[in-house]
Amino acid sequence: MVAIPCTIGGKRYRSKSEALAARTQLFRELEAEVKATKADPLMLQGFAFDFFRDCLENHPRRDTKVKGELVGVIFRSNPEWPNSYQVCAISSESADPIAFAPDNGITVMGHTVEAAKERDRRSRAASKREALREAVRQQSTDYKQGLLGCDDSLTCQHCGHTSGQWQFFEVDHKSPKTFAWLVELFLARKGLTFEDVELEHNIISKDQLGNELFASSWVKFHAREADLWLLCKDCHAREAVNIISPNWDTALKPGRIRLPTLRRHLVQRTH
Repeated sequence: MVAIPCTIGGKRYRSKSEALAARTQLFRELEAEVKATKADPLMLQGFAFDFFRDCLENHPRRDTKVKGELVGVIFRSNPEWPNSYQVCAISSESADPIAFAPDNGITVMGHTVEAAKERDRRSRAASKREALREAVRQQSTDYKQGLLGCDDSLTCQHCGHTSGQWQFFEVDHKSPKTFAWLVELFLARKGLTFEDVELEHNIISKDQLGNELFASSWVKFHAREADLWLLCKDCHAREAVNIISPNWDTALKPGRIRLPTLRRHLVQRTH
């Protein structure tokens, strides 16, 4: 792999790995200074300020994470993790320090800002998809349990294969009401886009939907509209190949409704 040089804080590094190592060393030095001086938080100056300022300015989510003009950078104890530290930005539009990951700014250096933002957007889209699925996962579990035979066996609703081994079966959404289709319909009825879906970051388990009212409405909508069926592994794999779902990892925007049946559902809803 070709090393990509980068300049951070006015210092030239031969590769991102070297820059990340410098970040680690700088963290150690600042941590030692905080412990020695009892200055927590520590307002950064000189090279330390320049280094982390450049990391922030290259961060793919700079404009959404830190709004307004950067007026300072501090190094402080992490309130969520004992014996750990974090870098925070002081913004002209926020009274509270805003934590950010310097490594995210380093790893995107050498790439266009647009490419970095695109990767970050796709990562957030994947997290949103998983959070939407997680919110209604219990419905799939309940559906599978409701199909148990008297001998605790399950039967594929497509090919008729029967087995007592649960792991050989998957609950799926029957076409054309794919999961992506349901999400798009739900958001369209709400007048929202995929970008409007809020997440609550969970450092222990999976990310969850951040708005309780939105999550509750989504769960009820899915229970009412989803057309589920039970498939064996083979049929589930074939269905996944045959169904072409909308590319809903992009931001869903008004006017991008692609399926005629979805348009019909929206028209019926307004009458």
